[in-house]
Amino acid sequence: NVGEILKALEKSGLADNTIVIITADHGDNLYEEGVTLGHGLTFNGGLQANHIPLLVKLPDAEARTIPEQVRLIDILPTLADLLEVEKPSNWEGQSFSKWLDGSETPKSRAFYGETGFPFIQFRVKGIERPKLPPMDQMTGIDESFNYQFVLKKEYEESLVAAKQRCLATEKWKLICTPTIEGKRHFGLFRREGVNFSLQDV
Repeated sequence: NVGEILKALEKSGLADNTIVIITADHGDNLYEEGVTLGHGLTFNGGLQANHIPLLVKLPDAEARTIPEQVRLIDILPTLADLLEVEKPSNWEGQSFSKWLDGSETPKSRAFYGETGFPFIQFRVKGIERPKLPPMDQMTGIDESFNYQFVLKKEYEESLVAAKQRCLATEKWKLICTPTIEGKRHFGLFRREGVNFSLQDV
């Protein structure tokens, strides 16, 4: 656990020269309203599958909580600033290093996401989503890729076209869902209040 990692750093004399970052690549839906189990499958319901932990431990820094929203792509630019390393111009993330030392007021950043492989295609009220073949038809075992299953080339375009997309700010969530007719359905949801992320306004 986190405490054991920090104790080990103290014991080895590395605590004063180590930045510790603890995060995850995704959360999970656990049968909240509008979803079932899993992650990367939908932006329906809340954002449990996309809301992840982020702990940053700096040497000699005072503990504090920053509730504003950041993205995973912001972590590497932040580390670069903390280590005083030059950042490549093609990085899309934004450093939040000045939030950590209190020299800049935190401000939530908009998050963009896309669904991954459609193990399940969740229904969206009022529309029919594009039909996709079952997983065993769309994928195959690739010997050159450590014998993992990969998407077959002929299904790439239809899978990408069927993905749900989401833009989420601190208070709002906009979801774009492709339809079987080749159109796009947009849903706008508040991320606060009684109907948190559930009622399309």
